[in-house]
Amino acid sequence: RAQKMVKKVEHRPVPMGKLPKKKEVEPEGGDPLFKILFILVAFGAVAVYLLTLTSGPIDEFQESEVRTEGTKQVAAVIVPDENVKPFLKSLMSMRVPVTLTRKYTGVDKWGALKKWKYPEYLLEEQGDKVLPAPVKKSVNPVFLLKSTAKDKPLSDLPFTPTQENRSRLEAMRNYELIRNMTLATFLESTHKNTGYYHYYSGRASTTLTDTLYQDILPTDSFHVGDLDMTEVMIWMAHEGVTANTHYDRSHNFFVQVVGQKKWILYPPSAFFQLYMYPHHHVHYHQTQVDYEEPNPSIYPHFALADPFEVILTPGDILYIPPYWFHRVEALSFSMSISIVSPSEEEQIYNLAYWMPVFLSHDWPPETQILAVTEYVSQLLRKC
Repeated sequence: RAQKMVKKVEHRPVPMGKLPKKKEVEPEGGDPLFKILFILVAFGAVAVYLLTLTSGPIDEFQESEVRTEGTKQVAAVIVPDENVKPFLKSLMSMRVPVTLTRKYTGVDKWGALKKWKYPEYLLEEQGDKVLPAPVKKSVNPVFLLKSTAKDKPLSDLPFTPTQENRSRLEAMRNYELIRNMTLATFLESTHKNTGYYHYYSGRASTTLTDTLYQDILPTDSFHVGDLDMTEVMIWMAHEGVTANTHYDRSHNFFVQVVGQKKWILYPPSAFFQLYMYPHHHVHYHQTQVDYEEPNPSIYPHFALADPFEVILTPGDILYIPPYWFHRVEALSFSMSISIVSPSEEEQIYNLAYWMPVFLSHDWPPETQILAVTEYVSQLLRKC
């Protein structure tokens, strides 16, 4: 039924050129090094599954694509007036990004679409409240995010042919984390030419006052997974702020509330064309390629990546499937809401990652290495 509801829409031609995770408590015990070794097989299984994915499901929307200047536009889908959740679940199973009509999803009832475009309303309701998550601040509009996880020991930047290229990458990742900033200060910074870009993301339930949170209700239609694992996030950014191309493991229903955002999306099959940072790097799940200045001598296959593109305006809804790569640019001051729920692969990954290791701390290192080697060997024989 979802395929039959696809309609053609004209998007403005444009020239071709952010998911927090659930807080988890690590079980006691277990050496991080051997925990990494233990989950390699499970992670590899998920990786093999992803690499076998192709853009096949996109063919089901092939007739609805609107091509402009060689780009592919994201298909638009009409949400039916009944059985909305089953309909959205069917879209999720297809793993294809689509924009959704807001009627019948509940977004058409959001007070935020009418109220949040007025800064005085936001200041009156929440101006003095401290934002619970840190604000990222940088002189560069592109943010190359860094992980602080203990299993990310790699931090070197990829090879760059010139110092200028390296300086750009350094600027992208050398952002500051500003804590205890109020919404009033954040909004003031967006309307002044200070030479800095500010970028915020956090849980809507802790970021917003009760009044503002009511402005983004209902969201029930998008809670299609385990309610205990579904989160509502808020995103705020200066004009020009851009999230470097990356992927997330979750299902994401993204609602643009204020301003405009440009999305560039690549299917999971573009993995090898995007030259991702390795899993144990601080910039893992992000591309090494400088999108604005790609170097074909170093990244020759990047030009073969075939992206989709869409510009979201207030009230637009975009579904981003798990493991779809995306680069997101704020074309103006932007406020957005996303409803995210974990994919099946993410739940399997987390289960494997946090599983206690079988090694004894009383064993000497040589015995532990031998045990891991034998375990992996026996596991591969059973695959």
